[in-house]
Amino acid sequence: VLLSDGHPCSVQNNMLNATLTSAYYNAMQSGNVVRSQPLQWKDDDDGARECAHLTRRRHFQLCLVSDCLYFQKFHGALAATIGRLLEINGVCVLCQPPRGNSLRNFIALLDYINDEKPLFDVRLLKDYNEDVTKIRKRLEEEQGSKIAPDKIFPVMLILRKKRPYIEREDTMRVVKHMNARSQNKDEKHSPTDESN
Repeated sequence: VLLSDGHPCSVQNNMLNATLTSAYYNAMQSGNVVRSQPLQWKDDDDGARECAHLTRRRHFQLCLVSDCLYFQKFHGALAATIGRLLEINGVCVLCQPPRGNSLRNFIALLDYINDEKPLFDVRLLKDYNEDVTKIRKRLEEEQGSKIAPDKIFPVMLILRKKRPYIEREDTMRVVKHMNARSQNKDEKHSPTDESN
């Protein structure tokens, strides 16, 4: 198990959690190892090298990503990182609220990457748990317009990797899409764009 984050304080907290969890597993004699290290998403050669270092023994079967689509300028780097880290048939589960057009824009990026040589199977799950759905509906009825479900209630995006990540080709598609999106956004920029 590898815990990663790009923020130094989060990495430090992850290291403490990894130490505690590993101590628990050792006491249970399970053989599981939990480690932590920094990882910043990058859609360049540095990102490729960092991911190659992480996967030198083997690629990951499962990546869990929590609430990481908020800053849209990092979508391309996140998609490249997921593609580099997962093994073929590996799964990435992203859980986050839609937040305006952020989730939709990330899926559009995945669609663009998948256009010629599909890299991921993509599934979006909105009602993935009956209890969460019931709570969401009850709160929406009770709170009415005071609640913003789009910014509070998580959805799950499931990616299954279909083929190897081709560094030059796939990264070029990521960068091309993000550049086009950035140019388009510059034309229509409004102060609330980054929060959506």
